[in-house]
Amino acid sequence: MSLIRITFALATALLVCTALIPDATALPRMSATSGAPCSTCHYNSDGGGLRSEIGWGTQWMTGAFDHEQTKLTFLYEQETNRVLDWLAVGGDLRIQMARLGEPTASLEDGQTVVQTPGRRIIPMQIQPYLAVMPFDFLTIHGSYALGPDMVRGDFCSTPFAGQTCWQAHATVDIDPDWPSLRVGRFRPSIGMRHDDHTMLIHSDASRSRGFLIPANYAEYGAELTYQPRSWIKGDGGVFLAQQLSESIGDADLVEPLSPAYLGRVTYMPRLDFGPDASFYGWLGASVYGAGRFRMDQAFLGLGWLDRAALMFEVTHLDYGPDRDRRGLNAAAMLAVPVREWFVAEGRVEQALMFEDEEQSRQQAAVVGLHFYPVPFVKIRPEYRINRTDRWTMGQYAVQLHFFY
Repeated sequence: MSLIRITFALATALLVCTALIPDATALPRMSATSGAPCSTCHYNSDGGGLRSEIGWGTQWMTGAFDHEQTKLTFLYEQETNRVLDWLAVGGDLRIQMARLGEPTASLEDGQTVVQTPGRRIIPMQIQPYLAVMPFDFLTIHGSYALGPDMVRGDFCSTPFAGQTCWQAHATVDIDPDWPSLRVGRFRPSIGMRHDDHTMLIHSDASRSRGFLIPANYAEYGAELTYQPRSWIKGDGGVFLAQQLSESIGDADLVEPLSPAYLGRVTYMPRLDFGPDASFYGWLGASVYGAGRFRMDQAFLGLGWLDRAALMFEVTHLDYGPDRDRRGLNAAAMLAVPVREWFVAEGRVEQALMFEDEEQSRQQAAVVGLHFYPVPFVKIRPEYRINRTDRWTMGQYAVQLHFFY
């Protein structure tokens, strides 16, 4: 089946689900369906990491079975993730079952035999969070991601180039009418921040699993965020490009200590056409670069309040005027919250790399569910088809996510 047919089948199935929703409730993680910015539910202004009291409290109420039905009385008695007035804690634990790697082909008795990689159960993420709030205007946030080799005593093993084990930054927000400032080691506000760590939008199609902006990417730097109105927001920052240089793997292109720059602007209108027809939109662009490398992104989203979210994102990779190398990645995503604890989701994406009259291509189509059986637990089954210039592989995967 071609990727175009997969796209139409995916879109049709999820749009049918949308039409059948009688009374869905907005998910806090889906900013497009609630109209709330990511900073409403997270201490990070662009989302991810430790959840704020609002984010924690919303998840405290999200589950197919509530606290009384499951006898989780210790959760029911909690009212916040703050252990003290000035100290908040949290964490993410993800375990996934999937086939890792790529299929191989060999000749046996004159016939081609294709072998797919074995299915494995792996810990994807073990990451505690901490936030200290000594003053009303100051929040210090940090996290540490334990690597897959921690069982062998290596607590800072990172499977992808450019990943970091720890992040820490201070956010100064003196007045809502003034810009807020983040300083430390954190992820620059590049494009949209996705929860899925396997997306192609930030990848190099010429390399297998070559993520330019991997999960837990962070740089030393400072960033200003200014939102003078509810419908417009701007971000700008300067960083050291140490991790970006590592992920690109070319010190002549980006030196480890060269300065990096970040700029992003987002327009967020709200459109009301009646009590059952409220829409939220995103329209934005960002530029991030260092040395002779630049990443330009444009993103568009439309959220139907409590019903569905449709999002698009495009990335252009520029490796400098002295190299005949360009990248173009794109993704289209649709999410439908059938219930607050049951979300249907799908996406199609493609990554292209053009270099010296040669072209590399990666494609993916993913259909999955987000099921919250009880608060702070998510089960995420999915089926995905991955295609490169050399092979195509389809597989199902299941992720178990504990969060707090």
